[in-house]
Amino acid sequence: MMMATALMELTVGQVAKALPEHPKLHAVSIEATVDSAFEYMDHEGITVAPVLDNGTYPYLLSVVDLVDYVMLRNLDATKTGTASLTAAELQPENVPGLKDTLEKVIEGRDASYFELPSVEEAAPFWKLLCILAEGRHKVLVKGDPQGKYAGRPYLFSQHDAISYLNENPALLPEALRASTAEAMGYSPRPIYKAKKDMRVVELIRELVRMDITAVPLVDDTDRVIGNFSTSDLKGMDDVMLQDLVLPVVTFLKEENARGAGHPIVVHEDADLGEIIVLLAYSGAHRVWIVDKDNKAVGVCAMTDIISSIITTA
Repeated sequence: MMMATALMELTVGQVAKALPEHPKLHAVSIEATVDSAFEYMDHEGITVAPVLDNGTYPYLLSVVDLVDYVMLRNLDATKTGTASLTAAELQPENVPGLKDTLEKVIEGRDASYFELPSVEEAAPFWKLLCILAEGRHKVLVKGDPQGKYAGRPYLFSQHDAISYLNENPALLPEALRASTAEAMGYSPRPIYKAKKDMRVVELIRELVRMDITAVPLVDDTDRVIGNFSTSDLKGMDDVMLQDLVLPVVTFLKEENARGAGHPIVVHEDADLGEIIVLLAYSGAHRVWIVDKDNKAVGVCAMTDIISSIITTA
């Protein structure tokens, strides 16, 4: 209860003030087309963006959502599936849906899937943590005119929360920080693993189907050799869609992506304090938990950590 009290005494604005400067909010209009949204995210070097609709930001859209729309939903409606897709078939002129608006993309699924939750800057930090603990990676903060950003809205991410907790370890009880990944239930647990020769388009299909954002890449002996996450689609545009037919290791190598050959792994006896440090400084959103043979047996994501903080308070 002392932990909850200490965190609840903080406001979102106080925590944001202690963090590095948040960049300007990069949003896309709900009237924008899919191909222009690809181009905008590529230009800004981002993989997710709020959607502007009548002066508000009710939705959050990712590059994966765009790929899902044009390659999986639309192409599946016109073909038997994506398994036989060729690079030639993924030339922009052959891909349906690129000129559809983002409003149509959002209408194609339950709107709650794209919902961007929001809080006031004066709200308790605990309230924001509770939202992040639900698996939301980002929350829109409505800026206070007297706050750090003079009323400008900004996104507060799970990584922001983890970074703050890393810089202020006293906010978490020593017993919690000393708990091992195994004791916290992060391992052993079922996880989806992808073979290194799996095509990216099929891997994205699995990410969408399971509503996850990353998988470990394993070799023929099931040892972890890499990591693929939605962040590895940074820079994706309509011209590069054809690259998604490549095997995942080839795609990562060609794109010089962050996940290629650089999985963040720990053993089951790693404690929560160690994992928080790794996540705060690496920029990764999860660590893969491996056994003595380097085979993945579990995962600890930022959602897991924040959820554990909420449930043990």
